[in-house]
Amino acid sequence: MSVARTCPICFRRENKRYNFGSEHAAEKAFHKEKWCDCTYESAQEMMLDQDMGFEDPTWIPIAKEFLYEYHNSLNSGLITNKEEQVRFFLKLLKSCANSSRKSIELIPIKENEKWEYILDGKTERKLKCDIFTNDNPYI
Repeated sequence: MSVARTCPICFRRENKRYNFGSEHAAEKAFHKEKWCDCTYESAQEMMLDQDMGFEDPTWIPIAKEFLYEYHNSLNSGLITNKEEQVRFFLKLLKSCANSSRKSIELIPIKENEKWEYILDGKTERKLKCDIFTNDNPYI
């Protein structure tokens, strides 16, 4: 099976695919290499610069997988009404988190935590670099 390489800092995927056969150690080492030009020293630094609203960088691969699968499924025409769409949305979100060995839990907000209205996906300031270049078409 061939796989695309993913940057361990910004989670950008390379457009090429590589086949390692049964050499699992070589494949793991290959994915730990920093190959992209994101210029960040750590995934946490990347999250601060990208203005995502979360501190945990694991949210990026979860969101990417979720959006890719969600759009593919909606475009297939198998989901025909809003009830199915809500059910599918929640199950897929849980599944995408589980595939990253995480779980999603709602917790009460802290008293000093303020509300933040999200109007669009634009940032308030210029970013250090764009981590979404050369990626899948849905994000």
